[in-house]
Amino acid sequence: MAPTHGALFTGPEALRPYWPEFRYELLDLSRYDPVAIRGAVVTQIVLRALRGVYDPELRAELPSLLALYVEVVSSPTVRELLAVVTKYIAAASGSVVWEDIRQAALGLPKEVGEVVMTAAEELQQEGREEGLLQARAELMAGIELGLELKLGADGLALMPEVTRIEDLATLHAVREAIRTARTVDDVRRVYRRAAA
Repeated sequence: MAPTHGALFTGPEALRPYWPEFRYELLDLSRYDPVAIRGAVVTQIVLRALRGVYDPELRAELPSLLALYVEVVSSPTVRELLAVVTKYIAAASGSVVWEDIRQAALGLPKEVGEVVMTAAEELQQEGREEGLLQARAELMAGIELGLELKLGADGLALMPEVTRIEDLATLHAVREAIRTARTVDDVRRVYRRAAA
């Protein structure tokens, strides 16, 4: 028997009739062959993407999965779905890389291929931006620690100026300058020189 939602609740027995009670089913799609998934094209696309996202064979199946869109790509909603599914596969699959998506898109009609490539490029850009933010945060933490250890409270007083620096190369230079700095002005000269 499938678990019930009501089993999540505890309390006085008198309130049991008021607890939400519904059942849910979990379906393991990985047991199904991709060609055994039938139904409307959109349903097939979504279920096949969910079924295969963790399957190393998804790389080989990607062209046939994306080719299903050819039948329904004229709908704006389906184009949005194509973008979402492409991003999902690229982000969640351990076996599909950007080159796989690019190769699969090359074999598709122009309209479908463009949607796939745009989604892939957007996700790549998001990843780059996230990586830059992460790198900047790590640099800032290193600089703050370095300033505190090397120059104490005077060094920490520089942080408001340092946090305004956007350029990662300048932040790297600041972090390196802290090693040999004897005064706050030694560090300040590094980023003022870079700004000039």
